[in-house]
Amino acid sequence: MIFHSEPAVVICNGPSLNAVNNDELDQFYTLGQNRIYLRYNPDTLALGDDCMVFSPELQTSLLEAMPLSEDVVLASTVERFFLRDDLPEHVRFLNWVNPKKDGELMGVFSINPAEVLVAGGSTTYVLLQLALSKGYNKVLIVGMDHTFVGPEGDHFSEEYNKLVGIPYEMETRGRYGLGHGNWPFSQKQFVAKTNEFFAIAKRVFDENGGWIRNCSSYTECDVFDKDEWRFYAKI
Repeated sequence: MIFHSEPAVVICNGPSLNAVNNDELDQFYTLGQNRIYLRYNPDTLALGDDCMVFSPELQTSLLEAMPLSEDVVLASTVERFFLRDDLPEHVRFLNWVNPKKDGELMGVFSINPAEVLVAGGSTTYVLLQLALSKGYNKVLIVGMDHTFVGPEGDHFSEEYNKLVGIPYEMETRGRYGLGHGNWPFSQKQFVAKTNEFFAIAKRVFDENGGWIRNCSSYTECDVFDKDEWRFYAKI
């Protein structure tokens, strides 16, 4: 594969995203996750959580944002919630899997996302697979605080998400039993498990002559080298 010379930017939803200006993001190829479109429309949007699409209101906001991204990748598990099937042609439903062996999660990184994506406990991991498949072997990550306020996860922390203007749907907790409201791991276990997958992504990017840099102004993730993403701006 021939890789791009310039890096792509993966946009997460942590409070440190407040230090990022949308105009600056426009200088890069961007990949964003979940309801980031409420704040910024990335070139590639990936969303895999039921709690973000289960209601007509949530679907309407997503449908309005879809045309503003050139590639929209949704987990196949959310397809059943959509009330209409006339989605734009650039919207793809793909399998997001967590391969296991003897009951343990396997350290896998998908090199062919067109067929299957490895969830890895984080949509960020999905975006890294998509970035490499699009020819970006150098990735700058912003807004990845990697802080988890409790066993229910940040998706259900109203105050956490208000900080960056990306509110999530609170009603799914307990009422629908959907989405990430039921973490299979404790906070400590979840951070450890996602870090294991991030380490796999780091190795794969290294093997492909590239790198992943964590450029979040605040972060608890120490897997990737730190950097300043603005140093790579085109102008």
